[in-house]
Amino acid sequence: MRSLSLSLSLSVLLATGLTGCSGGSFSFPDASVNPTATQVGSITGSNYGGHAPLVGAHVYLVEPGTSGYGSVVKGLLNTTGATTKNGSWTNSGNPSDEFVPATDAAGKPFYGVQTDLTGAFNISGDYTCDAGVPVYLIAYGGDPSFPSAANYTYAISKVVVTGSGSNYTYTFTVSVPPELAYIGEGVTISGAFSGTTFTPTGTGVIAGSGATALSTTQFSLSSTTGTAGTYTPAGMTAALLPTFNPSAVNMAMLGICPSSGTFQGVINYVYMNEVSTVATAYALAGFVNSSATSQAGNDEFHIGSSGTTQALQGIANAALTAANLYNIQGGPVSTTFAGEGHLANTVTAGGNGVVPQTTLDSLGNILAACVDSQNTYRITSATGVTPVTFSGTLSTTCQNLFQYASDNGVYDTTTYNSSLKTGHQAFNIAQAAFNIASFGQGEGTGTTNSSGVQTVTPLSATSASNFSSALYNLPTGNVPFSPSLTAAPNSWVVPIVYSNNAGSTLLNPLWLPYRAAIDSQGNIWVANTTNATKFNNLGVIQYAPTGVAGGTSLAIDLNDNVWVTSQTTSTLQEFNSAGGTVQAGITATGFNGPYSVAVDGNNDVWVGSVNGTSLVKLNNAGTVMSTNTNAAFQSIEGSAIDSKGSFWAADFSSSNVQKVPTANNTVTYNLTGNGLNASTRVAVDGSDNAWFVSSANNNLVEISSTGNFLSGTAGFTVPGGNGTNPEGIGVDGAGNIWVGFSGTSAATSSLAEFNNNGVYIGNFAFPGQNGTRGAQVDSSGNVWVVEYSAGSLIEVVGAATPVVTPYSLGIKNAKLGAKP
Repeated sequence: MRSLSLSLSLSVLLATGLTGCSGGSFSFPDASVNPTATQVGSITGSNYGGHAPLVGAHVYLVEPGTSGYGSVVKGLLNTTGATTKNGSWTNSGNPSDEFVPATDAAGKPFYGVQTDLTGAFNISGDYTCDAGVPVYLIAYGGDPSFPSAANYTYAISKVVVTGSGSNYTYTFTVSVPPELAYIGEGVTISGAFSGTTFTPTGTGVIAGSGATALSTTQFSLSSTTGTAGTYTPAGMTAALLPTFNPSAVNMAMLGICPSSGTFQGVINYVYMNEVSTVATAYALAGFVNSSATSQAGNDEFHIGSSGTTQALQGIANAALTAANLYNIQGGPVSTTFAGEGHLANTVTAGGNGVVPQTTLDSLGNILAACVDSQNTYRITSATGVTPVTFSGTLSTTCQNLFQYASDNGVYDTTTYNSSLKTGHQAFNIAQAAFNIASFGQGEGTGTTNSSGVQTVTPLSATSASNFSSALYNLPTGNVPFSPSLTAAPNSWVVPIVYSNNAGSTLLNPLWLPYRAAIDSQGNIWVANTTNATKFNNLGVIQYAPTGVAGGTSLAIDLNDNVWVTSQTTSTLQEFNSAGGTVQAGITATGFNGPYSVAVDGNNDVWVGSVNGTSLVKLNNAGTVMSTNTNAAFQSIEGSAIDSKGSFWAADFSSSNVQKVPTANNTVTYNLTGNGLNASTRVAVDGSDNAWFVSSANNNLVEISSTGNFLSGTAGFTVPGGNGTNPEGIGVDGAGNIWVGFSGTSAATSSLAEFNNNGVYIGNFAFPGQNGTRGAQVDSSGNVWVVEYSAGSLIEVVGAATPVVTPYSLGIKNAKLGAKP
């Protein structure tokens, strides 16, 4: 569970935002209920989808499960509560709301409240949460509609009819911007043209395609009849007809349940929309049930961890990350009036990092495109959580979104019928957001034969367009969230950039950073040219110990102490988790430019040098246990320990790699060739296979624990030569390999992902950065890299599977390369 100090830190994060502010077309009051000290507290908010409030949505208050990753959540609402905003809702399982299990983690039905005619809701203060556990909201469905016809009925000032034969287009100009107008929406035209007897009355569907089809004051209808010309209407109006959309499922992360007190006074008002959904999905992506055999189970109601101490820490840290992406109390507001309009953050809650606002807003617009469409498709019967029969119409926009945003990242053309049970498409926008977060560039598919030769179909794309652009092109018309991207991105990853701004080289916390390592609490230690710096999981500097000269590499032991090598002074230093010096200037006869360092499951420390032929092993007190002098060692730049305690060395100068078992402390394997050339880093997965990156060959080489090459004669590479000079490597909890490519310039610096078979998944560029190194995965599923030349620490939110940290703890507990 989380400590009191962590709960208070969330309060500080949330309090930095605007409270009780207004946005869009409504102004909402702050909550004023005074709950008891042991309860959640009154939670009041609004739920918007697309361009309008979602009326009649069912709002659930939940916390993640603890019986396994992707386990069913715990519902926090019950039937004995006080007043609700618009009545209560009891869900007794499918098909009432799709994918809502019949019972929650505690074995009781899910209860909720409904949104009113303004999309507002109020949860009274008689519900309790578990201290230290994340709490979030889910809002299912709803009718995107304003509370009265006057809010979506527009006076038509001009009609232009074009076309001939049986193909006519009516373009209507209205007096005020039609915020609800979107392509595919139903509209009823009433009234008549002046000077003509033809009146296109009745209900139609707004026509068009592309981002310029609708302006802020015009929309079009298609008709088989008409008379070309320009007309001045006489009392003609257009009434837009939003439809209840079962795929409109929003989320909002409230934060960590306080260990004392309530959310009252901390959260004044909650703004739920597609951007809050994206922020929550990216933060929690590592905890969804990615191994589900159908869409049911891989969704917003199946978020959980194993319940171990580090797993709970990881999911709590993830919840705090959501507040860095979006302020649920109201942050920036859209530059276009097109809905409620609350945007993603531009900087983190603490002001220490840059958030990719336009990417998050674009993702919100992508989800909103589905909400805005005429989508009525839903489950009508189910067996447990497995869909059986369906009704309604699946809109083209939702269908395109769901086919690309699949739960395995591969474009899925499965038809929505009984075969859905084995399909991979998303079924609502929250599920789509989870899938996009997990597969930011789609998923490479392919196989590797016994010789290591890959047959790869790169990424999830149709022949017409690739994954990123297909999603980017979904929104049309006046999007609800702006500013947003002006072109399709390289990928849909969400990187937060924590940059160096200290000025002075000596005081600079990110001056030419080399390596990174993550402790058991999710803190990140970075070895820099002039110091070693500790950042917490929100990228806030905690400590910068003094006396570190030329820090080149670091490793974290079972006590969360950090060991830092200094090539320039030929010393090893130990600091505790508070940044205090435990041992300074440790020297040994075998140190000759000590560079790499690793800690095993016995808490012993292994140090390799770049200017000598020795490998030194020390106990945790800093006493030399053994010195292995071998001509095979020439320049050990990277090192890792496997589950048996054996040491693997990446030798840059000799282009060889070596394995030294702890049992006999001698070089068992001294391997070369098969793609190895100037190896700089190594990581070991859960099968004890060692993965090396070779900077000269720009590749990834896999070697088994018995010394067999598993990556063929040339190793694994990024297709198209888009990965050069690899300088960082890490393994996540699914066994996927993350490689930082330093590149030759800012344009070629990137982070690549391979699955455990060596199949390339994606390559993610970071504009403006340079020199990607030190790729490491934390227990929340975030990937952390350091940018050597740019002097930055980057957190790639929710892209990976959570993994046990530090490596020494994974080795000790037989959880190397595994989920906590």
